[in-house]
Amino acid sequence: MNKVSSFQIPFARAVDRFTRQDVLDALALIDHYGPEWLRETTGRRRAVARYVLHEGIRYPAKATGYLAAQLCAGIAKIEGTPVRVDRIERGLARCGFTVMTEDPPGDAGEVES
Repeated sequence: MNKVSSFQIPFARAVDRFTRQDVLDALALIDHYGPEWLRETTGRRRAVARYVLHEGIRYPAKATGYLAAQLCAGIAKIEGTPVRVDRIERGLARCGFTVMTEDPPGDAGEVES
C-alpha cells in the first residue's frame, strides 16, 4: 500500500487555496534568502522553462507556487512531488500572475532556482 506523507494532504489542498498575498510573501522570501534556500525549502530543482515575471525579476514558477502553497498550509519544508505543475500554474494565474515560457522583452533580472 502506498502511504501518503503527512504533509501531502494539507499541501495539496493549499495548492488550490493560496492567495496573491501568499505569492507576494513567497517572492519576498526568495529575494531575501536566495535561490539555494528556495531549492532546499521546496525540493524543486533548477527552473528550466517556466517562470513568473514580477517587478522585472524572473522567478521559477513551480518553486514559487510550491512556496506559496507551503506558506498557506504552514509547512516549513517539502520533499517529493505531491502535485503537478499545471495545478501550480493555475493557482498562480488565479492570483493574477502570468506564467511565461519564453524570455521577456528587455533586461529582466533572474532569480535562478
